[in-house]
Amino acid sequence: MIITPFAYMATQVPLFSPADIVGIQEWWESSNGITLAGSNVETWTGQINSTVLTAITAGSGLLYNAADANVNGKPSLANDGATYSSLRNTTVLSDFTPTQNRSQFYIFRANTGNAGYSMIGGQTSTAGNASEVSAYISAPGATDTLGCYWFSGGSKPSSTSTLNKTYCLIVTYSNVGTAEYYIIDEDGTTSTSSVTGLGANDLNPFTLEIGGYNNGLLYNGLITEFGFVNGIMSASDIADLQQYTLDTYV
Repeated sequence: MIITPFAYMATQVPLFSPADIVGIQEWWESSNGITLAGSNVETWTGQINSTVLTAITAGSGLLYNAADANVNGKPSLANDGATYSSLRNTTVLSDFTPTQNRSQFYIFRANTGNAGYSMIGGQTSTAGNASEVSAYISAPGATDTLGCYWFSGGSKPSSTSTLNKTYCLIVTYSNVGTAEYYIIDEDGTTSTSSVTGLGANDLNPFTLEIGGYNNGLLYNGLITEFGFVNGIMSASDIADLQQYTLDTYV
């Protein structure tokens, strides 16, 4: 008896990447686009439109770890909470206008909190002035909350969070002054919230800063990826990015 093996071709499901998000304008990830000055990040180049973030003080940028056990052995950029070692771009992202919807996402791990809001990353309304923040993501503070803040209007949505966990935070901004935010932690726990009443300045073109400060408070933790999207991220892109965070960094 002759046995003929059964042959078939399995359907290959492509792996998700943040580059696949509809409307992605820029995306920085810690495995690519890094140049170093010793152990400090000197520049970080985006993977979509090559937007370059540069250390505010040459030779004193965020600390680079090529294989960080805290994020599943992947590279990370760290701020120690004591040194102003931010990265910033100096070219305004003029593709974003006050009439556009847009989204931001951050993948990070906060080590300690502050009695206030310390900036993981966000928008600066004036290049070279980190205190003029029109939107930033706050690290857990004295009450261990994770949230978003708008400098010129609205309020702060927040969620109870735990230090020394990896998070993906997604924020969507509507041109009618409403924002939605979505959090998933390394345990797969999700939360959502919304805020209304954002001022017009919150949707103006902006420069970017990552690992910054607010009123002297410095972020203490790791950053692995962040990005900006033209438009409101779809439910499927949000779900895919959340799962990507778990698959990559946990």
